[in-house]
Amino acid sequence: MAREKLEAFYLSRFKRMPRPTEEEKGIPPRMRTFADGIEPREPMKLTVDSILDSQAKAASAYKAAKARNRGKQRR
Repeated sequence: MAREKLEAFYLSRFKRMPRPTEEEKGIPPRMRTFADGIEPREPMKLTVDSILDSQAKAASAYKAAKARNRGKQRR
């Protein structure tokens, strides 16, 4: 499980490859293929600031989703 999370991060965030489709999400990242002609881009620069920004963005998205779900439960 940890290996798949790391591989998914490596492909989508670090190498900036396209995100998997719904069908591809069930396939381990190592087994996925990309359309002919798609090349990895320059790696994303990882800095402490970029990681903190990413964590803050994820926390904000989580809070927003949680608030939306709470609103649905009250109805």
